[in-house]
Amino acid sequence: MKATLDHVGIAVTDLQAALAFYHDALGLDIEPGEEVATQRVRAHFVPVGAASLELLEATAPDSPLAKFVDKRGPGLHHITLLVDDLAAALGQLQARGVRLVDEQPRPGAEGALVAFIHPSSAHGVLVELKEAVATRTARVASPSSLPVANRSLSHDTKDAKEQVVEKGVRIGIIGGSGLYEMAELTDREEKAIATPFGEPSGPYVIGTLRGRRVAFLARHGVGHKLLPSEINFRANIYGFKVLGVEHLFSASAVGSLKEQYKPLDIVVPDQFYDRTKGRISTFFGRGLVAHVAFAHPVCATLSRIAAGAAKAVGATVHQGGTYVNMEGPQFSTLAESKLYRSWGFDVIGMTNLQEAKLAREAEICYATLALVTDYDCWHPDHDSVTVEIIIGNLLHNATTARQAIAEAIVRVNGERTCACKDALATAIITRPEDVPAQVKMELDPIVGKYMK
Repeated sequence: MKATLDHVGIAVTDLQAALAFYHDALGLDIEPGEEVATQRVRAHFVPVGAASLELLEATAPDSPLAKFVDKRGPGLHHITLLVDDLAAALGQLQARGVRLVDEQPRPGAEGALVAFIHPSSAHGVLVELKEAVATRTARVASPSSLPVANRSLSHDTKDAKEQVVEKGVRIGIIGGSGLYEMAELTDREEKAIATPFGEPSGPYVIGTLRGRRVAFLARHGVGHKLLPSEINFRANIYGFKVLGVEHLFSASAVGSLKEQYKPLDIVVPDQFYDRTKGRISTFFGRGLVAHVAFAHPVCATLSRIAAGAAKAVGATVHQGGTYVNMEGPQFSTLAESKLYRSWGFDVIGMTNLQEAKLAREAEICYATLALVTDYDCWHPDHDSVTVEIIIGNLLHNATTARQAIAEAIVRVNGERTCACKDALATAIITRPEDVPAQVKMELDPIVGKYMK
């Protein structure tokens, strides 16, 4: 096992004051911070040569870092070594009798996989091993963007007192067929996030859209490489949760099951019907049981916002309706299409139901813009539809979706009052003391507030 020094972790009780010291007194640059929900800490990196310092402040009084500070005070918390293959490194250490805090990799800061060696095997030092699967952004925060509350400032930074720390990303966007990016997004950076469920569809693109910080993810990956059944829905939604997303807009191509839903129209469904055959659509299991209410599978508030925004940019919008989620990748048979119509369903697609279920479990508000590309095969003119027509409709719909979503995000304001934000409050069945520690740790971003 070969390892190189990545950073040294320093526990602090006043992150703002610590940042002021390293920036103002020592003249070091400060990178933008992040909250690591799985460990309940807030972290800022301070580059020093080839390695960095990581300043850590607890975000919960019962977090491991808070307990460390209560017992030992602020100061050296851990050192982090970079390895190429974390799972292999852990196997080698176990074979050598080294005591581990983590026998399996878990998500850490910067979206990387990490694991800790117990101090008893490292002569009193907590050693973190980190797999090089994600890199920090190279963008350096300016003095005026640093946290400034309750800290001593030098004379040239006092005007920054009224600056507010950039808050976490609260709005997420999932782009489907044809919608692979948000053209208006500025101040972009990519963030790869490791999850207990594997890799998301790709890196999340974090940026500013109409003055709001948002996170965008291409559902099928860059270059549309994933079949609907190959999408790692759990990883995608988990990543949005780790980023702090509370409102999630989804755009997807659908076929119409009714004459009145014409190609280029937008349907904002309020119901789903599941025709998939084995996709995993829950975070729970492995010793933790929860049953969320799902009678109303999308957020009514966010759906109204999405529909209103789409109308505002000139789209023909149908609010309400049932989305049939089929398995794919083949389209429907004629018999299936006629059956769905006889049941009164409205549009058919291949992706949105799993997202809606997982978003509800993650207590994220979710709404769908279903973009009609063509009529499903029930329609007498279906066979005359060419690939060129469908691609043209996809591109037109993508433009409309970008405009509608950009308009929608500026309409998301205030604290949430819908039931989505507390979906797990009465849903978790397993007693906290009976939940396996590994499961509790991995799902901490989702269930942490209920597992104290």
